[in-house]
Amino acid sequence: RLVDAYLQKAAPDEHLIYLNENTYSAQFYLQGKLVLLSGVDALEKSLTSPIHHFYVLRQVVADELPETTKARLQPVKGYGKFMLFHAVAGK
Repeated sequence: RLVDAYLQKAAPDEHLIYLNENTYSAQFYLQGKLVLLSGVDALEKSLTSPIHHFYVLRQVVADELPETTKARLQPVKGYGKFMLFHAVAGK
């Protein structure tokens, strides 16, 4: 599961953020601490944070992101139609 990969790799201040998805199982396992974003603009704004959060996106959405946004997301693990990414410093 993507939540397990996040829990194994995340620092205490790094959140798990889902884009355009409300997944109740992830909410349950993270005891309501999951962050939900709506839209690519919100994702791009979140990526400016000095904290390198983890993001879950549908693979088809990730494939269509602008190249500058893709450059900020390092793939960690795939699961079905979803991919877990870890934010990296801007280039």
